[in-house]
Amino acid sequence: MFAAEGIGFIVGAVMFTFITGFAGIFTKRKVWFLASAAGIVLWVFFLIFFRDPVRTLPRRDVLVSPVDGTVLEVLPLPNGGIRISVFLSLFNVHAVR
Repeated sequence: MFAAEGIGFIVGAVMFTFITGFAGIFTKRKVWFLASAAGIVLWVFFLIFFRDPVRTLPRRDVLVSPVDGTVLEVLPLPNGGIRISVFLSLFNVHAVR
């Protein structure tokens, strides 16, 4: 599954790839094939970035992070709350639940 916000990016990259690929086939110019290859790379990047895998909770009485990533800090706030900072790399799932 993919995040709804990323569908436009994914479809746009696929359309760009096909259009430039067909332009390369019909014109026999290498620049179109290079653009098509760049479109494939972009399409794969968007597939990885906007993925939204199904997650199951281990139990109902546990606290789980809303995102994947590395916890950088946990700070108490003056109003009694807690701020948890999480670093997300390009390879982490960016869908906040």
